[in-house]
Amino acid sequence: MHCCSPMLNKTSECFALLVAGALLFGTTACGDNEVGDDLDGDIDEGADEIAEGRARGELLADMASEDLAAQNEMVSMSIAGHIMITLDQGEIMQAQLALDDVVFDPAVQEYADQMIEEHTPHAQRVEDLLASFGLTPLDNRISAALRAESEAALVDLANSDDPDKDYMAMQVTMHEEAFVLVGSLADDVETAELDALIRDTQAAIAEHRDDALDLLQLH
Repeated sequence: MHCCSPMLNKTSECFALLVAGALLFGTTACGDNEVGDDLDGDIDEGADEIAEGRARGELLADMASEDLAAQNEMVSMSIAGHIMITLDQGEIMQAQLALDDVVFDPAVQEYADQMIEEHTPHAQRVEDLLASFGLTPLDNRISAALRAESEAALVDLANSDDPDKDYMAMQVTMHEEAFVLVGSLADDVETAELDALIRDTQAAIAEHRDDALDLLQLH
C-alpha cells in the first residue's frame, strides 16, 4: 500500500490547525456523512489519501451544514457558491505551480492542464448562476480553511523531492475532500438551479479524483 507522503502529513497538520481556528467562530460535531463513495477500480494505492480527503471533507461538510442551516436561502446560495469557487481557485493555483517546471511526467502535466481548463470556466459558471439571482459569492469560514489548506499544499509541493507523485497524492486527497464537501451542499440548498450545478460539480470532481488516483498508482 502507498503510504502517506511527508507532504500529505504536513498539510494534514496544517488543516487540523486551520479547522481548530475556524471552530472558534462556531461549534460542530463530526458526524457520519452519507455522500456515496462513487469510487471506481482498485484503490489499494492511494487509500491513505482517500481516507485523509474523506475525513477533511466530512469535517468541513459538518461546518457548512451548520452555517447554511442558520441562513436564509439567498445567503446559503452565496456561501455555497463561494465554497465551490474557492475549490476551483485552489485547483487552478496548484496546477499552475505544477506546470511551472515542478512536475516532469507528461501525463501529470496533462492532468494539470486539464485542471486549469475545467476549473476556470466552472468558477465563472458558479458566479454567473449567482449573478442571475442578484447574488455575489459570500466569504465564509469553510472557504477560509480551504484557502489556507491550499496555500500550505503549494509550499509543500514547491519543496517536494518527488513532485509528480506528491502532486497526484494531493489531487486524490483534495478531490475526495471536495467530493464529500460539495455533495453535502446539495442537502442545504433548495434552489433547483444551484442543486443541479452542485450535482454536476460533484460528478466532475469524482472523475478528477479517479484520474488522479490512476496517475498516483503509476508513481
